[in-house]
Amino acid sequence: MQKHNLKIIFTSVFVRILLWLILSLNVLFLALPLTLTIPLLLISCFLSWKIKSKIALLIMTVSLTVSIGISEFAIRSFSSTENIFYRPHERFYRPKNYQYEPNIDINMEIPHGDLVAIDPLSPYSIVEPRSVRFRTDNLGMRNNAGYAGEKFVLVGDSFIVGNGNDQSDILPNILSNNYGNKVYSLSIPTNPSNYYLLAYNFLRKINPEARIVLFLFEGNDFLTNEETQRNTGLDSWDRWYQEFLLEHKDYFQLSNLIFGSSRRVMNMFWQQRGSSVDVLNTPAGDMGFYGKYVDLSRKKVLQMKINTSLETRQLVESALACVVFIPTKYRLYAPLLNEDPLPEPSPALDILTKYYSNRGITLIDLTLPMRERAQDLFSINKALFWRDDTHWNIEGIKVAAESLTDCLNISKK
Repeated sequence: MQKHNLKIIFTSVFVRILLWLILSLNVLFLALPLTLTIPLLLISCFLSWKIKSKIALLIMTVSLTVSIGISEFAIRSFSSTENIFYRPHERFYRPKNYQYEPNIDINMEIPHGDLVAIDPLSPYSIVEPRSVRFRTDNLGMRNNAGYAGEKFVLVGDSFIVGNGNDQSDILPNILSNNYGNKVYSLSIPTNPSNYYLLAYNFLRKINPEARIVLFLFEGNDFLTNEETQRNTGLDSWDRWYQEFLLEHKDYFQLSNLIFGSSRRVMNMFWQQRGSSVDVLNTPAGDMGFYGKYVDLSRKKVLQMKINTSLETRQLVESALACVVFIPTKYRLYAPLLNEDPLPEPSPALDILTKYYSNRGITLIDLTLPMRERAQDLFSINKALFWRDDTHWNIEGIKVAAESLTDCLNISKK
């Protein structure tokens, strides 16, 4: 009888500890995808049902709340916000309004690029630490100053923002300093539909005479057939979940601290192709390539979706000075590293040619000039993309700036 009672007590204590730990995971590791959060919540409900005592559940809830509160207080007291994020994008991004926090001017040490954040098992040989200055204007865009009537407005994603690069090296500043072309950046990491909406609102509210230069990146502005056919129910929830955390990062510093950590741990144990990094040896040293973009570069069929009203499309496209195609890092380097041949030209470029060129809109393909420059840089052991990142460095930005000059000069007339 005594043995039986001890077994019951042990089981009860074990169930309570297990429930406390699972609830802690749900509260702390808010970065977990919903596909993992839902099973944990279901297990929590089952364990709660097994614990018959309401007082025990109340004590557990209070202890959990106190523990989280103490942890949050400790993080705020002993760790600066700078230590929570590895680059300015995560620290200042406001996804709800498609902007960064306005009027920021900070210097930040970036320990590594986004490939190491995606795959923490990436070899140290690709890591390139750097120091960057990050400035935003009153609209929350990465510019040295607010809009001052510039004729040309650059609309695109993180390449135009200049993720991983110093403020002096971002595309608007290179165009201005090296070529005398004053431009304004209205760029934020999002998707083609939102590029159109940003440009539309700018033309309607700020300057209807502005000329738009639209940048589209092969890696994430186009979809594979598998991505378009995938059941997006849980995917949509996951995106909302992550955007909610980013939008309210100031209130949940503990969650922000472990946001990246939990995803890194998940990548280690449940690594999928979309969270892996391929490393190839090059004359510039070991270089990382995002597995998802490598696979996408090999696809023969891609799609691009722009879900906006006809009015939005017509206004934006009537203001387009040119459209610029940015290839993936792998597309540029694959032929130089004797990788298997890729579909050439890119199916993404075919989409843009059929849509924009047939409407008389100038289309600039950066593939050939960037590949030629990449080949030249190999002779001096340099690269035009960061070796630990999916984004270009100053060398790649210079090629883009030079390729744009004809479009900007012609459109001036």
